[in-house]
Amino acid sequence: QGLRFSNGVVISRISNDISIAQFEQAVQAFVDEIAGSYWNLYLAYKTFEASKSARDSSLAIWNVAKAKFDNDLSGGEADRESQSREQYYIFEERLIQALHGNQGVLQVEANLRRLLDLPLSDGRLIQPADEPTVVEVVYDWDYLANTALNNRAELRQQEWRLKQRELELLAARNFLLPRLDAVAVYRNNGFGDDLTGGSGLFSSAAKVAIDGLYDEWELGFQMNVPIGYRQASAGVQFAKLRLERERILLTEQQRQVVHDLGNAMRALKQANRSIELSVNRLAAARETVDARLAAFDAESTPFDELLDAQQRLADAEVAFYQRVADFAIAKESVFREAGQSLLSHGIILNEDFELNRAGVAVQNRQNRVRSAAMDYRLRR
Repeated sequence: QGLRFSNGVVISRISNDISIAQFEQAVQAFVDEIAGSYWNLYLAYKTFEASKSARDSSLAIWNVAKAKFDNDLSGGEADRESQSREQYYIFEERLIQALHGNQGVLQVEANLRRLLDLPLSDGRLIQPADEPTVVEVVYDWDYLANTALNNRAELRQQEWRLKQRELELLAARNFLLPRLDAVAVYRNNGFGDDLTGGSGLFSSAAKVAIDGLYDEWELGFQMNVPIGYRQASAGVQFAKLRLERERILLTEQQRQVVHDLGNAMRALKQANRSIELSVNRLAAARETVDARLAAFDAESTPFDELLDAQQRLADAEVAFYQRVADFAIAKESVFREAGQSLLSHGIILNEDFELNRAGVAVQNRQNRVRSAAMDYRLRR
């Protein structure tokens, strides 16, 4: 009593609500993983395309240098031919890594297939159909903070635990009350030397029991008032400590949620700024390549500068698409920290762990990705 008591209907119901919130949290983590894998696949494709473009461009320059070298023309010096050949093989290696590496198209696509419960290989490659929107997004901080505090599954779990501890404290205090029980006893007695045989008064126990001549009954009240209520008082103190612990945890979780939301919004702002800088860098790199190609045709620029410009352009393209993917993932993070990750993907869970009518969007999204799977021949 006081320290250990069985859960009642209400407390058991709260445990069920906690399980529902845990299920929602697990679904949210799964959806976030799928979204991250989706944008990683987008980045892998863009990296592959940028690597392929750089490889083809370097091959064109190598062919020009090699043709001049083979025909002993001006601009076909041996060092130029070897430098352009080296650059070609550098970009060729990058292309192979973009296809087969740990972050390459095939590996990232396989990870997405695993998450979508698709076969590892079916003769097709999944290709993202969506392009991230790279416009600056301005959010209302007060709205998002309030939404996060109301919608985050872990906060709802903790609030349910707090309510559970409050009910446990109420139950523990009940043990401080005197216990008054109504008592009723009835006994059917059968006396006899034998169970069924005999003809004497007490020779057949069964006959005596059936006649009911010697039955007993008792009615009354019984009050139990333990001196000091030491065990019950200890139970109340224990319940108070558990309740206070849950209150402190809830406060700290709320602070952490707001802190994480602020970090996500700062990361989104930084990602947006990085895209702006990457766009400017990419434009400058392309202008540099165009200018040095024109100078190369006129044989008025060092060959090293042209190769360096190509290298910088390839790096700028990959960096730009990396920033775009980071921006898309940062937006997902804002929705996640605000507790709107599932809603942003059209997923609504009901209490029976089933998707309701709006939740059909989950299957629609999966079908959309599957339909976007198309024959994608990686030409080299």
